[in-house]
Amino acid sequence: MENNKLSARDLAEVSIAAGAIRHDITVNKLSQEQIDTKYGRIKEKFHQFFDMICRDEKAQDVLTFMANITHRQETGEITKERADVELGQFMAHSYIPQYRDHVKRGQDRLAQG
Repeated sequence: MENNKLSARDLAEVSIAAGAIRHDITVNKLSQEQIDTKYGRIKEKFHQFFDMICRDEKAQDVLTFMANITHRQETGEITKERADVELGQFMAHSYIPQYRDHVKRGQDRLAQG
């Protein structure tokens, strides 16, 4: 499945699962073995995403964003190219502190006039 394009519904499913998995990791302190067992279906169906979810605290936010832009693309609201741009901006903002600082400085300059 991962070699094929995932639908917005698939991405929403894995995003919801990500919330539960992250909760079990951070709050319930389940071991990786317990997570693997409890979420075996998600691990099998979405293996690469499952690994990301287990390692990255921001995984649910990323997956939710991906589900939203995929839905917008599926409904014709945006093109694939626009979806790619929005995802790139989201990822840069989420993972690159220097990008956030640059955007903030740019907004500050615009506000000053």
